[in-house]
Parts: sequence; C-alpha cells; structure tokens
Amino acid sequence: MGCVAGSLLVKTADENKKDIRSSIRITRSDTNEMVGPVSSNKSIELGKGVYNIEVLSVPKQTKKDVKIDLGEESVVEFIVNATPVVERPARQDSQTGPVKSTSRFMSQRSL
Repeated sequence: MGCVAGSLLVKTADENKKDIRSSIRITRSDTNEMVGPVSSNKSIELGKGVYNIEVLSVPKQTKKDVKIDLGEESVVEFIVNATPVVERPARQDSQTGPVKSTSRFMSQRSL
C-alpha cells in the first residue's frame, strides 16, 4: 500500500529565532473547511491538497495555498512577536504601604 498522506510543519519563532509555540488554524483552500487547530513546531499529517495556514498571533499571520504532496513534508515558517511580560505593581494600602498577603488556617473544636 502506498503513502496516503503528506506532512506539514509550521515553524514559529520570535525575532531572535527562538522557537515559540503558537496556535495554528489550517483550512482547505478550495472549501475553507477547517482541518483542525494545531500547535506550531509539530509535524501534522494531511491529505494531498492545498491549504491555508493561519497563525493565531497578534497580529494574525497567514500563508495561502500551501501545497501538500503525498509522502513529502512541507515546511512553512513565521516570525511571531513574543508575548510581552506584564508586571503588575504591588497593591498598596494608603496608610501602611504594600499589602502583604497571608493566609491562616483556623480550626474549630467541637464542644
């Protein structure tokens, strides 16, 4: 029995060329039927055909009409902006400064 699928590898990396895992939407070019949401940087098997690849990043990026042939791997690469790390300022009490979070365990005794 011959090969019935090809494969697609969608690579996503940041501007420093470090791999970033991103959500990917794959649709058939002719029908816009969604093949499936997948994660980037993992190979996925697809039937022979032409597909649109969409990286669900901000901003969204697409490559249209990516051809998948039986027994071959197609590779598509995207540069994705790294998600910025947002630091939240410490909450402050107006009279005493930063509020410390503490938790206490209280037990009740039966009488």
